[in-house]
Amino acid sequence: MTSTRLFTLAGCLLLGASLVAGCDKESPETLVRSAQEYQSKGEYKAAVIQLKNALQNAPDNGEARLLLGQALLETRDPASAERELRRALKLKQSDEVVAPVLARALFETHEYDKLIQEFTDRRVKDPQGEAAIRTFVGEAHLAQGQPQLAAAAFAAALKVVPRFTAAQLGQARLAAAEDRPDEAIRLAEVVIGVEPKTTDAYLLKAEVQNTQGDREASKKTLEKAIEAGANALGAHLGLAMMLLDDGHLDQAGQQIEAARKIASGDLRVSYFDALLAFRNDDLNRARENVQKVLKLAPEHVPSLVLAGGVELRAGQLAAAEDYLRRGLARAPGNAAARRLLVATLLRTSQPG
Repeated sequence: MTSTRLFTLAGCLLLGASLVAGCDKESPETLVRSAQEYQSKGEYKAAVIQLKNALQNAPDNGEARLLLGQALLETRDPASAERELRRALKLKQSDEVVAPVLARALFETHEYDKLIQEFTDRRVKDPQGEAAIRTFVGEAHLAQGQPQLAAAAFAAALKVVPRFTAAQLGQARLAAAEDRPDEAIRLAEVVIGVEPKTTDAYLLKAEVQNTQGDREASKKTLEKAIEAGANALGAHLGLAMMLLDDGHLDQAGQQIEAARKIASGDLRVSYFDALLAFRNDDLNRARENVQKVLKLAPEHVPSLVLAGGVELRAGQLAAAEDYLRRGLARAPGNAAARRLLVATLLRTSQPG
C-alpha cells in the first residue's frame, strides 16, 4: 500500500470518527426531553446531569433552568435550586409554575424572612400552586413563632383547596406548638390516612409522642415511616436525634449514613454530621460541617447554637458569644443557646 493510500485511508477514518462524534453530541432540546423522561420516573439525579449538560451549550434556556431547579429540590439541594429558579424567572418562565417551587426552596433553606416578604402578597391563579404558597408562608410564620399569622395562612390555603394535606399538616404543627397534642396527632393521622407516604406527618406524630414521654411509640412511628416507603430522610434523621440523645452514638451514625445515601447534599445531613462529631469531641469535623450549613443558611438557629457550642469547647470565646447571641436574636426562647451563652459569659469574666 502506498503512502498516499495510507494517508487517504487515515483521513477517511478520521472523518468517520468526527461524524460519529457529531452524531453522539445531543442537542440541548434532546437533553431537556431526556431529563423530563428521567423526572417522570423519579430519577432526579440523572435529570440533573442531563440538564446541566444542556445548559453548557444553551445557558439561556429558561425551561432547562426551571427543570433543573425542580430536580435539585428533589435531590435535596434547595440552595442551588433557588439560584436556578430565579434564573428561570429572568428567562421569562411562567411565575405560575416557578413561584410555588421557589417558595418551597426558600422554606427548605430556612430563609423564612425572605419567604414571608416575597410571597405574602404574591398570588398565582393555579389553585394547587396558590395553596402550596400559602402553606409555605404559614410554615415560615410558624417557624418564626407567629402562630396567628400561621393559622391565617393555613386557613387561606384550605380555602383555595379544601383538605389540602400540606396545610392540614401545618395546622397539626400549629396544634403541637400550642400544646394541643391530641389534636396534633389526630390531624397527622388524617394526613397519613390520605397520603401514607407523607413523611412529615409521621415525623410530627413521633415528635408529639416523644414530647409526651412515650419514646418507644415515637421510635415505632419513625420506623413505620421508613416501612411505608415514604421519603425516609426525615425519619432516619429523627431516629438519629433520639439515638444521640440516648447516647447511642454508633447507632446514630448508622442512621445518618442511611440519610446520606438518600440525600448527601441536604443541609440537615451536614448538621447531623456536625452534631455527631461534636458528641464525639471531634471539633474540627464538627466545625467544618456546621459551617457548610451556615454558609447556605446563615440564620439556621440550631446550627448557630451548635457552632457556639463548638467554639466554646474549643476555647474561642468571642466566636462562641457571637454565634450564640445571633441564635438568641432569632429564637429568644432557645434554652440551649441561653445556657451556652451563660457559660461563655462566665468564662469571659462577665458574671453580670
